[in-house]
Amino acid sequence: MATVTLEGLGKTYAGGIDAVSGVNLDVANGELVVIVGPSGCGKSTLLRMVAGLETITTGNLLIDGRQVNRLEPAERDIAMVFQNYALYPHMTVYRNMAYGLTNRREPKAEIDRKVREAAETLGLTALLERVTHDQVEAMTMADRLVAMNAGRVEQIGTPMELYETPASLFVAQFIGTPPMNILPCEVKQGQAMFGEIKLLPVSSPDGTRVSVGIRPEHV
Repeated sequence: MATVTLEGLGKTYAGGIDAVSGVNLDVANGELVVIVGPSGCGKSTLLRMVAGLETITTGNLLIDGRQVNRLEPAERDIAMVFQNYALYPHMTVYRNMAYGLTNRREPKAEIDRKVREAAETLGLTALLERVTHDQVEAMTMADRLVAMNAGRVEQIGTPMELYETPASLFVAQFIGTPPMNILPCEVKQGQAMFGEIKLLPVSSPDGTRVSVGIRPEHV
């Protein structure tokens, strides 16, 4: 494994379309970082730039401190698994990994050895009896989340940091299932008012329009 550093990484397509703008991110050795965001926000483009499948327009990409902007994918010593998965949903992780070896009629003991060896390398040993691509489970496994929107990073932090202290209205509404309730309020006498209902004290001047977010479980 290795450290991965993104310094102002950006991608602009013909016609001046900014798919990714100025992403700064440090991924530590062994850290699991999950990039989340709606379709078209730049997740795939960002990963393709890291993998070398997309050219970098601006910024620098460093792997273990070495700039790799112009290196071919094979020279970067990394791999990318694409979004369109090819797993059997009725099988466990173990059985999916063993499927090809089973079809080749390899001995059962050899299949078990190879599957467990690969699982150990990939850090999947504890998940061998599961099968899922569920986003919630992926987020619970992450050390940090990167929330992207319209090609830009809105917030980086632990899953609980994004859940409990979202840095923007987008993050507040995107993270969490069911999503956060957002109430349009107006500040009156130091209180955020939803109609005539006092919700919480705020320091903004009277007349200021604010949004108050309430998680369903807090009601």
